[in-house]
Amino acid sequence: MVAIAPQAFIIDARTRTAAVTLMNQDDTPADVSFSMMYGYPVTDAAGTMSLQTVDAWSPTPIDTTPSAASWIQVYPRRMQLAPHSRRTVRLIAMPPASLRDGEYWARLVVSVKGGRVKVNGAESSSVRVGLNVEVRSVLPVLYRKGALLTGLRLDHPRAMAFDDSVVTRAMLTRSGNAAFLGTLTVALLDARGKTVRTRALPLGVYYTLDPRVTLSTVGLAKGTYRVTFVAESARPDLDRRSIVPAETVRGETVVVLR
Repeated sequence: MVAIAPQAFIIDARTRTAAVTLMNQDDTPADVSFSMMYGYPVTDAAGTMSLQTVDAWSPTPIDTTPSAASWIQVYPRRMQLAPHSRRTVRLIAMPPASLRDGEYWARLVVSVKGGRVKVNGAESSSVRVGLNVEVRSVLPVLYRKGALLTGLRLDHPRAMAFDDSVVTRAMLTRSGNAAFLGTLTVALLDARGKTVRTRALPLGVYYTLDPRVTLSTVGLAKGTYRVTFVAESARPDLDRRSIVPAETVRGETVVVLR
């Protein structure tokens, strides 16, 4: 296994660089390669999140914050990482001179080949068979220049009860010139206002998301419950200094357990 740190990269226009640290935790060497692409989270009709990717040289999507994938370079682009060793590579931004203030997005793709996985039933005393393993990690890269502003609008909060759960949805739309990085917390409250279920979903809203958050209702009494939604610009996995602040937004609806 090759550990990568950090899990997100912020490049400031003044320094134009960021460091990527890799550590090979295995007993075998690993071949590592790097590439850049443009991508951002989206949700499908069921509310499942995935990464929408676009080729680095494709036209800019409909937004004022275009891709940075074509002008952020990785040095070196390939390396062999010895067992139990650590290496650092650099991300270097070379933006066009006419770049406007705002946040620009890319994704760092780290491909690691190394080690072998045994194929069950395919070994004997004279024959050994295994599979080479390739693991790809796709990590967000944010290039920031000048004054940044972000915000979030929460619309259409809704909830539906099923056999042993409540499925909730809310439309989240980003405003400003930077992504909204934060946490959506969904809670289920009983008739006395007591929180009986809660779940937090870390997310990045680059355009619009309509995520599904499911809460278990096992052991809850029948009746009417309030469902609250709170989206705030804080995440446990990110340094607060790397998050563009935004006002907390809220929504609410009701659901009946029968």
